[in-house]
Amino acid sequence: IVDLAARFDVPVVIHAEAEPQTCEQMRRLLNRSPNTKIIWEHNCGRGPAAQIAEFLKNYPNLICGLGQMAVPLTNPYGYGTGWPAERSKHITVVQYPDGRINRKMRDLFEAFPDRFIIGTDIAHPFQYSRYNDMIIAFRRLLSQLEPETARKIGYENAEKLFGGTQK
Repeated sequence: IVDLAARFDVPVVIHAEAEPQTCEQMRRLLNRSPNTKIIWEHNCGRGPAAQIAEFLKNYPNLICGLGQMAVPLTNPYGYGTGWPAERSKHITVVQYPDGRINRKMRDLFEAFPDRFIIGTDIAHPFQYSRYNDMIIAFRRLLSQLEPETARKIGYENAEKLFGGTQK
């Protein structure tokens, strides 16, 4: 799949948590496929900022997808809050239930503004009614970043990645 994606210059999206074994598998995949754009969803597996930074420094073809990482105030329990932390001890909070962004995550976004894209990750019909809440949550998250970083993460990176128009 990654070879085919590289051939046609399209990204591959991977949903996986950043547990130690998975991180090692991701390193192998990224080393094996340096010409494939790989989007690792849920903020590169919801790992700690330092771990994500290490991946981004070492793998220029890696993009962190922020699907489900913004926390809607209407339902503040989701992937971005670290829920369900009892299932995996590696999870890092991106945003607190009151909407404040984790400082380490904010610093990571500012350090690598070209390497993140937003997404709702709404894949099931029962989630469709949450779409508007997710967009509001992303606006709140992006409002806590520098304007240039917010623009890049909010839409410019996705336009570049998926071949959209550039201003």
